[in-house]
Amino acid sequence: MIDVPALLEALGIRVEKRAGARLWSVCPSPDHDDHDPSWYIWNDPEGLRHGKHRCYGCGFRGGPAALVREVRGGDWDDARAWLADGSISHTPLDIHLEIREAKTIAAMRPPEWVRFGESFADWPTLAVRYLTGRKRRIDFDTVRRWGLGFITKGDRTLVGRIWIPIRNGRRELVTWQARTYVDDELRYTTPDRVRTPILYGAEHWPDPEDRRVLVVVEGPFDALSVDRATRLPVGAMIGSNPSSLQISTMATFPTVVVMSDADAAGDKIWEELCGLGRWTNVVRARLAPGADPGGARDETLRAALAPWL
Repeated sequence: MIDVPALLEALGIRVEKRAGARLWSVCPSPDHDDHDPSWYIWNDPEGLRHGKHRCYGCGFRGGPAALVREVRGGDWDDARAWLADGSISHTPLDIHLEIREAKTIAAMRPPEWVRFGESFADWPTLAVRYLTGRKRRIDFDTVRRWGLGFITKGDRTLVGRIWIPIRNGRRELVTWQARTYVDDELRYTTPDRVRTPILYGAEHWPDPEDRRVLVVVEGPFDALSVDRATRLPVGAMIGSNPSSLQISTMATFPTVVVMSDADAAGDKIWEELCGLGRWTNVVRARLAPGADPGGARDETLRAALAPWL
């Protein structure tokens, strides 16, 4: 783990002020003629953001390696080698990750208003078009494997939606989402009283001793696409802020491959998850700008994830 104050001293960066876990200075980027402290770095060894930095003036941001590369020059390998020096790093914290299963909700079976069907012939036409169209390419094997259903009666806010069950590693129902297939303004809805504390996809993960690679994506349809194309263990965060339980379960895999969307929100998720690097190897699999896993072809996903197949 990086010793942030030692890192700043070694790079000749003077701390101008402190605000909680953030240390502020004039921007160290040679391309920014900064006179007022507009750049900060996190000094929070207990948090995922430790060592991350950002300048509000020029936008310079990243992790410790990006900082070293900008200030000292050289390539990424030079920066990482320099960071490995014992004077600016110390033994990683010995953190015990408590692996807990989320408390299940009272209903341990799908609500009575959810329908499944034996094939797409039993599904509403618009739902089938949504699932099988060029944007999703979901086949019925995937629908059956993940237990998707459809809603045709009941609460009017749920009718016209695809039911997505979210189960834990014991395949117990924890919560669910319902996704519109008729272009409702509210794309997803969930039970009012339930958050999504776990990663969507945990029901298909191998036992802890057999875990090797986890692909982390943003939403449920991203997970369905990655599973269909690769059968790699996949987990969808269903949001941009990982919970403590999600972080703990990710860290049970030796390698975490972040396949967030190729946009600003995806970059934010990548930055948040970089802090997992103290417990596991964290890498990013990139798609073309503007692309997302849920809309990518199988061959595109396999090519992006080829190093881990």
